[in-house]
Amino acid sequence: MTETQGDNKSDRWWRYGIAPECLQELSESDRRNAKSLNHWFLLWVLAFCTAAPAHVILFGDSDTAGSWRLLPAIIAAATTVFLVRAYVRFYIATKDELLRKVHYESLAIGFGAAFFLGVGFAVLKPITGSLDIAAPMTLVGMLLSYFVSYYLLLNKTSYV
Repeated sequence: MTETQGDNKSDRWWRYGIAPECLQELSESDRRNAKSLNHWFLLWVLAFCTAAPAHVILFGDSDTAGSWRLLPAIIAAATTVFLVRAYVRFYIATKDELLRKVHYESLAIGFGAAFFLGVGFAVLKPITGSLDIAAPMTLVGMLLSYFVSYYLLLNKTSYV
């Protein structure tokens, strides 16, 4: 691939995503805070995705495990605290106003999608009965809409 082909946005979207190393406009402290945010986010996703299976694997369907059965949920909740702390640190310390605006708008779109998905599932509940997947699907919709809007907004700017 020649150097001119690499300059085309359609050729490089898969190589230069939204990783902090790829955003050249970020300062070193912004890059460090973004890496911390990415690491805590990955740990949070892993903790929440493994909380329910870990409970079943460790304790089975038994309610006799006592307070130990709360351990996977406590670990997932603890990662949430550190994730929020990393996000607030990243957002407040970011010097680039355009990047702050992109994050702000992406969060707004993500929470808006979660709201409409939650309302949609609440409306469907009387029709379909119990919807056990409502909360996970709302979370997945929120995260997907956040990341898609984040990438699209970054793509609209000169970052990607």
